[in-house]
Amino acid sequence: MMKQFLPEDPGRLWLLRIRFDRFLFLMLFAIMMDRYTLNPVHEVLGVAAILAFGLHAWANRNWYSGILRQVLGKSKVRRKKPGIGRWCVIALNFLLTLLFIASIVSGIMASQSLFAWATPDEWRMDLDYRTAHVALSVWAWFLAAIHLGLNWEVVFPGIAGKRGLRLAMGALGVLAVLLAPLAFMRREVDLMLEFQSAYIPVELEELPGLMPLDCLLLFVGTAASAAFLRTGFGFFREALKGRP
Repeated sequence: MMKQFLPEDPGRLWLLRIRFDRFLFLMLFAIMMDRYTLNPVHEVLGVAAILAFGLHAWANRNWYSGILRQVLGKSKVRRKKPGIGRWCVIALNFLLTLLFIASIVSGIMASQSLFAWATPDEWRMDLDYRTAHVALSVWAWFLAAIHLGLNWEVVFPGIAGKRGLRLAMGALGVLAVLLAPLAFMRREVDLMLEFQSAYIPVELEELPGLMPLDCLLLFVGTAASAAFLRTGFGFFREALKGRP
């Protein structure tokens, strides 16, 4: 039924997928900003993210089925067994999916708005559920950044084909990598990653907009690091192949 709403031209369909992936990033970023959007909007965006993530998985269903057939040895196309890099990507996508699901489940358990009618009072008043939700969401945010970094040419094909834009994006990526540790220290990410914080920490006299900037720096810095590592690994591998 979904096919009737999609363009038949493969080029337009691919462009639609790219735009949707960019929109998915913006949606996830907005979800992380619950301090600004307030809880009702945060939960509505969370429900929308479930549908968006499901659509993203459906659009990439051939990748999932291909990996499954290859792992089970039922693929009709003869390919080499997945190397360590391929296995890392498979593990990353699998873990990202689990973290996203766990974040949604913990969010529903701590719901104060949309699902408050379905959750017991002790769940909604227990900060442990919210602490788990924050930590799981931060972990998912990091892995989503790595996922984007490993597939940046797909999401930004216009940049991938132009040397000047690649250099500019590379410079911005290096800057983000250098500034990302400052965002880590400012936000006390250790508290969130160790399941000890029920909210993203914000200082009392902090400048408005600093938290979104830190979250963005963390994402871009992580994505840039993943992209650089993948590019360097590919260059090193090609160099080894050409060695006499």
